[in-house]
Amino acid sequence: MIVYRLRNTKEGRKRDEFPSGELHYENGSVQLDVPDRALAKSIQKHFQENFRVRAVRGSLETFLGHAWIELQPGTEQHFDEGLRQLVRLNLVAE
Repeated sequence: MIVYRLRNTKEGRKRDEFPSGELHYENGSVQLDVPDRALAKSIQKHFQENFRVRAVRGSLETFLGHAWIELQPGTEQHFDEGLRQLVRLNLVAE
């Protein structure tokens, strides 16, 4: 996946024109190809953290609330959630 920075404009956040690097998931780990060392370090730290996501209890008809599930690094679910949360670092992956 190609990583782009998000920049703030008058119309909202827009994707940068040029990519900042590449991101791959292989054998339970995240592989980075990012020339900017500071950016690579922040992305690596981001993917080493645990993520908490909501899990719905019951079905859609009998929705009772939600619980929190802790996603551990090294799983594909964790990688997918990490991609969704890259926005926190003003990044987007495509």
